[in-house]
Amino acid sequence: MHAIMIFQRLNLCLLALFFCAVRATAQSSGTYSTYSRFGIGLASDGVTGFNRGMGGVGIALHSSNRINSLNPASYSTLDSLSLIFDVGASFSFGQQTQGGSKVYTRSATFEYAVMAFRLKPGLGLSLGFMPYTTIRYNFHHVSSVGRDETTSSEIDNYQTFNGDGGTHRAFIGVGWQPFRKMKSPIRLLSIGTNVSLIWGSYDHSMIQSFMLNGSEAGTYSTLLQNQTSDVLTYKIDLGMQLPIVLNNQNLLRTGFIASLGHNAGGSATLERWTSMGDTTTVVAKNPIDIPYTFGGGVTWENKGMISVSADYRFEKWSDCSIPVASTNYHGQLVYEGRKGYYSDRHRVNVGAEFYPAVLNRGHNATYLERCRYRLGAFYSSPYMKVSYTNSQELQNGPCEYGITAGVGLPITNRINNRSIVNLSFQWLRRQPSSTNLVTENYFMIHVGLSFNERWFMKYKIE
Repeated sequence: MHAIMIFQRLNLCLLALFFCAVRATAQSSGTYSTYSRFGIGLASDGVTGFNRGMGGVGIALHSSNRINSLNPASYSTLDSLSLIFDVGASFSFGQQTQGGSKVYTRSATFEYAVMAFRLKPGLGLSLGFMPYTTIRYNFHHVSSVGRDETTSSEIDNYQTFNGDGGTHRAFIGVGWQPFRKMKSPIRLLSIGTNVSLIWGSYDHSMIQSFMLNGSEAGTYSTLLQNQTSDVLTYKIDLGMQLPIVLNNQNLLRTGFIASLGHNAGGSATLERWTSMGDTTTVVAKNPIDIPYTFGGGVTWENKGMISVSADYRFEKWSDCSIPVASTNYHGQLVYEGRKGYYSDRHRVNVGAEFYPAVLNRGHNATYLERCRYRLGAFYSSPYMKVSYTNSQELQNGPCEYGITAGVGLPITNRINNRSIVNLSFQWLRRQPSSTNLVTENYFMIHVGLSFNERWFMKYKIE
């Protein structure tokens, strides 16, 4: 009977995970950003609720009652009696500034759903869904191209850009302590892997028309351009963690991650129509690449009360291609994957967590003392190359930096004292190197619910 109940509950969680994935795939996701126009969109950081409040750190974080998908090695010591189910969403309020113009945006996004449990001592399993890249923008650009020969009126080139879509990531991961029965410090070594299926689609559209005195000029051709692609590929992430016991109260944990880069396969289609009746369709074969990623992190823990972490990640985007349109020597439209539109990305994250309940060993602690308080910051170098208009040379895109603050609020009632609400606040700025480009500021609220239930405990009835 106990095994049947566990099986039924696992099926329920898997069904909930599948429902969250279907809902998130069906809706537009991500914050509005003009920079999601380039490549396959803006890369997601792949973190869950508690990481958010700590600036996105996680390479060296390890816990038996939290899911840290940044490093699959952390699954190795999950609580033997619990199943952890974690879901999260975010609310974004943005301001985009260019010159003297400002545009305000807001959005709500389902972010992730993950679950994890222990298979056997030293071996844990995790399943999850989260975005991999996001595309969401809508803006226009007006420029003067001269005067009409007949009326001498100013001719304006009016371009409208719109994009939607992105890619999603569903993964299964395992964490393992292969030497746990040994007596040497190597017994604490954990290794792990996440194997992900990445799928999705995107749609970049552009309408170009010419205006005379504020009205569309029928004597000039209007151009409609649409770029679409369906993506289906895989991703393999590797992780390792090793704690170093400094003394009875202090521990230093190191972590390393690596992700294998490869060509994503598939194709992308470019279609162009003009008001003169001309239609052109070209297809790019294998135009998209997934980058190699390497990272390392370190965490200092003091009595389970304070933890301070720092991460560094390197992403080899410069070896990745994206579909690009051009015209050959014969005046024919060419659409193919090309490199040179990305730069290597360097990302640094720092964060800390304070858990005051440890001061009195959890006995008679007040509710505020049982909360977890978090702070963090991050910086990311530019990795995409962008242009102010289609005719200009490529420039480095924006760097990203920001600060975070968060709190873990325990859910306490008669039947549950292990689940937690992870609430975090984030300020993010995308700062371009050129004043001609758009500067973006966002204030984000992230809400995560981590359900931690003792599903695998056998109760004795007398």
